[in-house]
Amino acid sequence: MAVDDYELLMETLQILSDRSAVAEIREAEQRMAGGQAFSEEQVRAALADRHA
Repeated sequence: MAVDDYELLMETLQILSDRSAVAEIREAEQRMAGGQAFSEEQVRAALADRHA
């Protein structure tokens, strides 16, 4: 297995083991399925708030 593939696999496993992250992903998928979308500006602002 290539190093990049291994790192991606480990990152995926880390995310999937985080119940909060999985819940957020499911919520986002439901919003997208319902037609709710966010602009690039909104996404960048939300990410900045998370990392602050």
